[in-house]
Order: sequence, then C-alpha cells, then structure tokens
Amino acid sequence: MKKYLILTLASLLALAACSKVAPVSETAQREISFQVANYVQTKATTGVKYYEDGTFGTYAWFNAADPFMVNEEVGLSGNVWKTLRNTFYWPKTGSIDFISFSPYAANPEVKLTDGTYSMTFGDYTVIPEQAAAQSNDATAAAAVSAYSLDLMYADLATASENKDDIQDNGIQGSNDSGYKGVPTLFRHALAKVSFSIQANFLEVTATNADQSTSKTTWEITLNKAQLQGYKNQGTLALDWDKTNGKWNGSWVAGENAEDQTLVLKENLQLTTSPQDLKTDLFMLPQVFADRAQQLALDFTIKTTLANGNVINESYSTAIDLKTITNEWKMNQITNYIIKIKPTASDDTNPRPDTPEDVVITFDPAVVDWNSADADLTLQI
Repeated sequence: MKKYLILTLASLLALAACSKVAPVSETAQREISFQVANYVQTKATTGVKYYEDGTFGTYAWFNAADPFMVNEEVGLSGNVWKTLRNTFYWPKTGSIDFISFSPYAANPEVKLTDGTYSMTFGDYTVIPEQAAAQSNDATAAAAVSAYSLDLMYADLATASENKDDIQDNGIQGSNDSGYKGVPTLFRHALAKVSFSIQANFLEVTATNADQSTSKTTWEITLNKAQLQGYKNQGTLALDWDKTNGKWNGSWVAGENAEDQTLVLKENLQLTTSPQDLKTDLFMLPQVFADRAQQLALDFTIKTTLANGNVINESYSTAIDLKTITNEWKMNQITNYIIKIKPTASDDTNPRPDTPEDVVITFDPAVVDWNSADADLTLQI
C-alpha cells in the first residue's frame, strides 16, 4: 500500500512536470490609455469636439493619496492616446485620480494637499498667435499646432475599473471620442477674440427739394488697427470642487501691458461686406479698466460731394473696450464687428445705416435790431 502511494505521487509529479498552464493574458487590456475631447463654449455654440493634435501632460494619484503619475507626457501613438515615456497598467484594486493639462509645455504646479487637488499656472505668458501667422506664411502657420497656444485644463477623472474602455458619455453630455481610455475632457483657460470691419454704406442718393437727385460717395481706407494696453501675463490658480465636480478659480493679471497689430495688410479698402482683420487671437482673460484696453483705428476718408468737389480727411480714434464689453472670459470667443459710418454721428438719434441724420441743414435766424438813442438838442 505504501509503495502504491509513492508510485501515485511520483506519477502526479511527472505529469505536472510535463504540463504547461497558459495564464490568461491581461496585459493588453490593462494598459492605461486616454480618450480626449475639448469642451467648447462660445456665444453661438455649445458642444464638444475631439482633441486632434499635440501632446498634453497628466498627473495621477492612487486612492487619492499616493503619487502614481508625475507630469507624464501623453500623445497619440497609432490609434491610442498613451503616456510616451513610461507605460502604466491598471492596479488590481483601488482607484486612480487623473489631472491633465494642455499643452505639455505649460507645466503647471499640480498638488494634492489635505485631500484637495490644486493646479496653478504661475506667471503664464499668453501668445496671441504663431509668429508664422504674423508673417502671413500660411504653410508654416498651418504646420504648427494651435494646441501649443491654447491653454487647457481637464476635469478630474477618477477610474477604478480594470478595463480600457471607459465611456465619457456622462460628462457634459459629450460623446465617446472614438478612443479608449481615461475620459479626459479639456476646458479652455484662455479667451479668444476676433475682429472684422466693414462700412455701413459708401454712397447715398438724396432727393433734393426740387425733386432732382444728387449722389455722394465715400472711399474709406483703414491704415491702422491695433489693440492697445491689454494684459498678456497672469496666474491661474484652480482648486477641485469635489461637491460640484468642477475646478474653481480665476486669473490674476500681471502689470505688464502689450499692443497687438490687427491689420493683415496695409491700406485696406473698406467695403460694405465684413472683412476679417486678425481672428482667433488667444488672450489672457481680464476685466477691462477705464481708458486702459483700447482699440486704436486710423482712416483716410475721401468724399466726393454731390456737387463734384472732393475732400480728403484723416481720422483717428481710440475706443475703450470697456464701452463695448466688460471683460474677456475664459472659454469664450468675443467677435468684434466694427462698422464704420462715413459721416458724423447724431448722438441724440443715431441711424447707423443711413446718413439722413447728418445731412447738412440750416438753422436761419436774424439777430434783433439793437436800439440806440441819439439825444440831440438843437439851439436856434
């Protein structure tokens, strides 16, 4: 009996030595990846579009306590958004909090202090547009990603499931971006401004008192358009609000001020259709002060009068932006549509589309006679 047992154990050991047990491979589906979108808020539209280019940075904490990722750069590798320098895998237990920002070069200070996450972009300088765009080099401008200028921060994403397909349908009504991984929904930290210009009218035919007609025409040339005195550097401090699931914070602008030329070409001849000046300029969100942020315009105006005579005028003005709108807000585009009326304005009853309120009329009056007494004594 004893010998039988020994033989049986030996047989089992022999069988085990010859067997190969293949473990279920989980490596592929357990690698951490990201799905990325932008949350876009404008005056006209509200929606989500997909993050298409560039790289972004991310921090992560395990169980809201232990550092997991520290300023890792994330990029599109094939058809997967993943960390570029190191590969990370989902842990078997617990959850991971992800905090992301774009572009990667923005390099904010991201911290977890007493259970509260914070993200600070300190002394951040905003570049309105690529240098290539300023030089009208369209090819070079197109080759540079706009994400290098657009500063964005993502909603905190908490993931606890060991899978690679985490839907983002629950975030601001967005849809699955088409990529698998951690839902990463970016919001714009900057403001955007665009400018267009047009003439309200360039000629008018008037009916005279004798029922004849006469025509007056204008030629308006824009020589200069410039933003003046806006702030381009500041600090954005954000704290994650656990209760409402959003970042709270605002910009504090620095003291320095900049000017930005808006004219794309010299001597722009105005038409009655809008013509773009500079568009999609990234700007530091800021509240305007009196006589601080201004729009400076310089025109040459040629008027051909109804009697055939011609006059030429040079006209310059500086308009306080505060009289148009109070501020540039985060995640908002402000479209400035400049309409030029080639005649003087009537402040009491302006009619912007016709010159009828400023046709030269006359106010005839006769000064009353002055009375003077002439006292004469004639002695005869």
